[in-house]
Order: sequence, then C-alpha cells, then structure tokens
Amino acid sequence: MTLLDQNKGIERGREISERDDIEARLASLSSHGTGTSQYITRLPVFLGQHGDKLPEDERAILWWRDVYFEVPLKIGKKVSKTDIESASPTKKVLLNNVGGVVRPGEVLFVMGPSGSGKTTLLSALSDRIEHQVGLQTPVYVNDIPREQTNWRQIHAFVEQEDALYGSLTVRESLRYAATLQLGPSVSKSELEDRVDQMLRTLGLEDAQNTLVGSPFFRGISGGQKRRLSIGVEILRLPSILFLDEPTSGLDSAAAFHLMVSIRNLAAMGVTIVATIHQPAARVLALSDKLMLLSRGRTVYFGPTSHAVKYFEKIGYPLPNLENPADFFLDCINSDFASEEQVEKISNAWTQSEEKKVLDAELEKLRATTQTEQQSQSIEVKPVPRWHQVQVLTRRNALNYRRNPAAVLLRMAMYVALSIFVGLVYLRLGKSQLRDIVSVLFFVAAFLTFMSVSTVVMFIEERLVFLRERGNGLYSVDSWMIANTLVSIPAVFLISLVNSSIVYWMVGLTPTAGRFFFFIWNLFLALAVAEALMMLISILVPIAILAIALGAAVYGAYMLTCGFFATFNKIGWWVRWIGYISLHTYGFGSFMANNFGSQTGFSENVVGDTIQLNGAQVLEFYDVKFKNIWMNSGILIAMIAFYRLCSYVVLQFFVSGRK
Repeated sequence: MTLLDQNKGIERGREISERDDIEARLASLSSHGTGTSQYITRLPVFLGQHGDKLPEDERAILWWRDVYFEVPLKIGKKVSKTDIESASPTKKVLLNNVGGVVRPGEVLFVMGPSGSGKTTLLSALSDRIEHQVGLQTPVYVNDIPREQTNWRQIHAFVEQEDALYGSLTVRESLRYAATLQLGPSVSKSELEDRVDQMLRTLGLEDAQNTLVGSPFFRGISGGQKRRLSIGVEILRLPSILFLDEPTSGLDSAAAFHLMVSIRNLAAMGVTIVATIHQPAARVLALSDKLMLLSRGRTVYFGPTSHAVKYFEKIGYPLPNLENPADFFLDCINSDFASEEQVEKISNAWTQSEEKKVLDAELEKLRATTQTEQQSQSIEVKPVPRWHQVQVLTRRNALNYRRNPAAVLLRMAMYVALSIFVGLVYLRLGKSQLRDIVSVLFFVAAFLTFMSVSTVVMFIEERLVFLRERGNGLYSVDSWMIANTLVSIPAVFLISLVNSSIVYWMVGLTPTAGRFFFFIWNLFLALAVAEALMMLISILVPIAILAIALGAAVYGAYMLTCGFFATFNKIGWWVRWIGYISLHTYGFGSFMANNFGSQTGFSENVVGDTIQLNGAQVLEFYDVKFKNIWMNSGILIAMIAFYRLCSYVVLQFFVSGRK
C-alpha cells in the first residue's frame, strides 16, 4: 500500500460534515470558558463552497523531522544560555530539531512569540532561506525528499506583504494569474469558470470589478487584498500552500473570513501550513493541527482541539474567559514568562505522550520512504515560454496604460520641461551658437536624468516578480522579454512627443532627416537611461537609495561627457567614465546631427563675431564621437548590456529567498 493510499483511507475516515467538525473544535475550546460559543452559529455561508477538488495524484503529505538551523552571532552581541541552547557561544540556534506532518485537507497553524522561529520554520519548509549554511532540512513530500520534486510547481507561498498590481481589478488580477498558472491548454470559458469559482471561495464577488488600489487611486480593503493575494497563488490549486501571518493587520471579522477562505481551500485537498499571530478562538478552531514554538523548540504539536487539555495536563489550566491562543503565548514567551516556566513546558513536551505519537507517525513515514519501490512524484505540466511572454506582455501593457507612474506622469513631466526649454530658447538663430549647444546638452543630459522617476514603478514590478517567480509562474527571460516589449514603445512615444516640441520651438536645423534622427537619438538615450534605472532598482530595491544612486551615476556621466570639460582636459583617472557614459554618445550625436556639414554659424566673443562651419564647431567643442551611426550602435549595445545585467542579477542573485 502506497503512502497516498494510506492517506486516502485517513481522509475517508475524516469525512464528516466540515461545518460540524469546526463547530466541535470551537465547542471544545468554549467548554473551557473562552466565552466564544456565540460564534458557532456565525460561520459564513460560503464555508463549504469548495468547488473542484485537487486530483488525488496531486495531493501531498508534507512532513519533516529534525529540522535544525543555526546562524553565527554578531560580534559583541550578548549571549545567553537560552539563546544558544546546545550550540557553541558563536552560534544561535533558530530551529532545534523540530518535526511535524500535515496531510491533504489539513490546516496547520504555527504559533509562537516573536523570535520563536515560526517564520524561519515556514521559510525552511518552503525552501526560501538564502544562506543555508547551518541549515538541516529533512523535508519530504509524500515519500520522496523535497529536493527531488518539482518543488516550485507544486507549492505556493503567500508573503506577509501584498505584492499586486494596483492598476488591475480583482477579476483581472485573478484572470492573468490563472492564465499564467493553467497554460494555453485551458479554454477561455474554463478559465473564467475557475476565476468565478475563486471569487466565490474567497468572498470577493462583490469587489471583482474594483481596482486593487495604489497611492494614485483608492481600491479594495485590506482584508480583500489579503484574500486576493492568496487567490492569485492558488488558481491552479497547489499541492501545498504556505502562508506567512495572513491575518496580520486585519480586524477580527476580516481575519475570520480570510481564514474561512483558507479552510475552503483545505477542503479541496490542499495541504496548508500557516504562521499566525494571536488568533481569536473562532479562527483557531478553523485549524486541524497546532504547532507551538518557543526559542526554536517545539512545545506542542497535535490536534488543535487537544491543546487546551494538554496544557491543563502539564499544570497550566486555561483561565475562564481567556482566549486559548493568548494563553498559550503567555505561557511560552521567554521575554515575559519566567525562565523556569518556559523550560518546564519545553521539557514536558519531550516527555509527553503527544511527542511519542508524533515520533511514531514520523518513523512510520520514514520507514515507508525507505521501503517504497517507486517514488510518487507529483507531475505538473510546465507552461510554455511563448505563453508566458504573451500573458506578461498583455498584463504589462494594461498596467502601463492605467498606471499613472508608467507613462502619464512621466509624459506630463517631459512635456512640461520641453515646453519650458522651448520658451527659454525660443527660435534660436545660427548666431547663437553657445545657446544651441546648451540646448543640445540639456536634452541629452536632463531629459534622460528624469528617468529616475521610473524607480518606484520598477520596484513595484520587482516585488510582483519576486512573488511570482518564487512560486514558479514564469522564467526570468520571459519576464525580461515582456518588460522590454512594453517599455520600448512607451519610451518611443515620449521621445516623439518631446522631440517635436523642443526641436521646432528652439529652431534647430529644419530638415526632415535631421529631425527624425533627433527623435531616434533621444529614443536610444532614454531607452539606455531606463535600462540603467531598471538595473539600479533591482540591485537597490529601496526607492530613495535607488534614486540617489541613479542621480550619482548620471552626475558622473554628465561631468565626463565632454560638455563641461573637453576630453583632453579630463584627468585620466576619471576620463574612462566618459567612455561608458550614455551622455557622451547621445550628446555627440546631437552635435554631429545639428552641425555636421552645415555652415553659417557665428558667435560673438568679446565684441568680435567669429564665423564657423559645422566641422569647426565640432572641433572647437572637441566632440570625440562624431559618427552618428556608430554612436547609435553603441547606445543600442548599452541597452542590451544593461538589460542583460538585469537578467543576470535576477536569474542568479535575486531568488526571492531571505
């Protein structure tokens, strides 16, 4: 008999009315004086509206034993015995040989005071710890080690912070997530049915056409946003779902309805593990199992309905009219409870019958793993890359169209600045040589400098990317291609509009060929600047720091591009910056395009008028790079280079782990 066959028998044995089961757990808590029996009749109507069940061959038993994690202590940090437990004085134990098991259809709540290791455990189980030195994670899915499964395709992780596109509606967010997760084989009607089902499951039908919301416009409430964050991860029904404090920041009613939604998912056959902070009794009753951690050690693991009796058995009865969750945390919080009490509770667990039952279950699972002839790997068909690019391109285009920070505000800023430049330098003649050069430098330098405004948008996209890539929705190259396909037309539109304003108001060389090249050159310069800011935003995902770094880089590029000081006057120790500066080639092309092969320029110098042709102007300003097509090629290479660097960083250094 296989492990899943055994589990099917267990599930059949558990198939009593789900509402009755939850009410029985709540009644067991209420019988100890919690005063919450009034909530028994208040379970929402949509509890039990499960929709499609997860296929039996895609269900997963998640189990782990002796998970251990230690990290080096920072120099100078005070070390206490409770911090290090059995480790050396230079280490701190975050998880100390913890074990557990969750079966399909079960919800496990992991609770503990701050610093107890609950989020660390969730990250360890879901393989989201970046630096794994000192980490031992014997984690299994059914009968095989987690590392031998297609882990990213069979699990989903819901972060504590919501990462959603504020410019999409609730339905659109779910639709695009479903399209990415289910692939091109699912028909449009089936996809819409799945979205409708998820809206019902999460109680979001009334808000389906409301925008998610952003700093630019109001949207759905915090509780609805949390439910949507869960919904976008589970449209394909993952075998295992992890949630990091899903109720944080929600009021009691919103938290309860959110966890009822989670309960519905479990009834579909999903295995669910969630960290949770001080839930109300009616929320606690929605879980099948409870795991309590203190200082990285297990102090209880077992049925939620037995937890109160267990604490009463070891000498800590639940006071009347007190929330069980609050009581548990008060007992095991080493910051406020006595050291002796916490140690007593920890030691009681190691000697308890409940611990022996857990160990026996884990040993049985281990034996099954060793004797199983054929591993039962869960297979999930990958979504083709072309489909990923297509869906991401459509979603990005919609976000660009609706998100004011993407195009509208940028266009408004560029247009306002271009008009101001045109008014200051209105209708320059060939006798105003220095003013013409100043305009060309301003366009090359400061219009590109304004690309720092894209930082906020890139950081928002980065957060969504990290969430979706961590859950295996698409590859890095698919995301980069889609981003490029959408951003390039937007940059070209900005270049076209602003070139049309500046060129004709200032009165630059009035020929069609030079005007169109002006547009082309500005487009390339802005595209390089945007690619550079994308790279900076990926490397430094804090808006104010990314803007400061981008401004510093642009400042260095401007100073060495040949306008403020000619190349031969710049010291060799910083001259190399000019060769990698986008402004060097953009400004050089603007100069060569406007002055090359032209005549009749003049400038008044100390009362004398000097006559110059275009070649002499370029020589006087020591324009080093005069070949406009070579410059264009270099700018195109810069676009490719910066975007390639962004790809490399995302692919190899930004995994979504912590």
